[in-house]
Amino acid sequence: MDKLIKKAKKLVGTITVPGSKSYTHRVLAAATLAKGTTLIVNPSHSEANDRMMQACKGLGAIILEEGSSWRVEGCNGHPKPITDKIDVGNSGTALRLAIALGTVTKNGAITLTGDKSLQERPNKPLIDALKQLGADVTSECDEGNAPVVINTKGLKGGKITVSGTKSSQYLTALLLVSPLAESDVEITIKDDLVSKPYIKMTLEVISKFGIKVDHDDDLRHFVIKAGQQYISPGVYEIPGDYSQAAFPLAAGCLISSDITVKGLYEDEQGDKIIIDILREMGATITQVENGYRICGPFELKGVTVDLKGSPDLFPVLAVLGMYAKGKTRLHNMPQIRFKETDRIEVIKRELTKLGVIIEDKFDEMTVQHKENLKLEQNHIFSARGHIHRVTDHRVAMALSLIAMRSGPATMEEANRIEISYPDFFDDMDSLYVDDDSSDSKRTGIVAERLAM
Repeated sequence: MDKLIKKAKKLVGTITVPGSKSYTHRVLAAATLAKGTTLIVNPSHSEANDRMMQACKGLGAIILEEGSSWRVEGCNGHPKPITDKIDVGNSGTALRLAIALGTVTKNGAITLTGDKSLQERPNKPLIDALKQLGADVTSECDEGNAPVVINTKGLKGGKITVSGTKSSQYLTALLLVSPLAESDVEITIKDDLVSKPYIKMTLEVISKFGIKVDHDDDLRHFVIKAGQQYISPGVYEIPGDYSQAAFPLAAGCLISSDITVKGLYEDEQGDKIIIDILREMGATITQVENGYRICGPFELKGVTVDLKGSPDLFPVLAVLGMYAKGKTRLHNMPQIRFKETDRIEVIKRELTKLGVIIEDKFDEMTVQHKENLKLEQNHIFSARGHIHRVTDHRVAMALSLIAMRSGPATMEEANRIEISYPDFFDDMDSLYVDDDSSDSKRTGIVAERLAM
């Protein structure tokens, strides 16, 4: 569904961001492997996490929805699939975690697949590593693309070397299942490890389920002893998602505002650096209980940011860069080309249409400030890539901020935002006011539905 996004005069109010998508993925996986029942409080109800939940059900976990929480009865280390085919839609994380979880099942064969876009995303490093550990995993594509078939016979264990340059999800998947191998597992990272905070998050989650992993400070060498057992902690509360909080916080920097974003805590999310980055750009952000308050707009300045550990911030920072004086350089993010779309390619295409000067290399982009940006009537944003045709949810949210600041504009296939932040437009809608008066009336909707 396309949406017409209005220019915002002012944003006022408080929103609570959804639970972390990344934590929810990992806790669902650990709870599925665990002995006992885990109540997951404040999970992300994104489409991607729903796909992960369905995958866990397919692997044998019993999952019941209790209000906004999920109760997961685990498989005690021995998943028993109730289906021979699991479809994870467009969720690359769900696919890679489900591939790993599938290798520790014991009966029959499982085929894991997804939509057309997901079938174009590589999984070779993960599949090769699982094979070295004794798993029977095959793909008809040389790059390990879905569909992936697992003949379930468990993991033997051993020593493996893994590349960390394309995605940390491969290592996360291996860390989740290695404690269930027949013998010890030793993992060495042979090159740079991208998105290191996500590995710290994985280690945090599995430690709460009783799993011990020995590793060096640089997270380049891991030893996982065999014979361990996932034990449910009983209740696991998911923290709010800094990746999603970045978008309303960015809106507060660009538009007259007094907004508070709640549900944010100190944890292992790498994207919490968004607070420091916005402050460096010139924003005044005040920490409040379980959140942050921002009263904009601000005169932003360009910055240089290393996004090796926080690649999901790239789309929103690229958009902020076009409003910031000088240049904004975002670099050290080789994995950004292999997300739902080639995010550098898509952002460059859409910002260039607006007259923004962009310089890009394989793993970086520099955005120059654009003076007096005003969208032309009936401007249309597209967050689709040329190769990966699906609309990229994070790119779509980032581009919608331009419409809110300089619009109006139409966002094509805006419903794809539901992959990570289903209530994004509703939350932004709740902040909209008509004018600067204290008794101003809410506008009613952020984005009007258009006929297809």
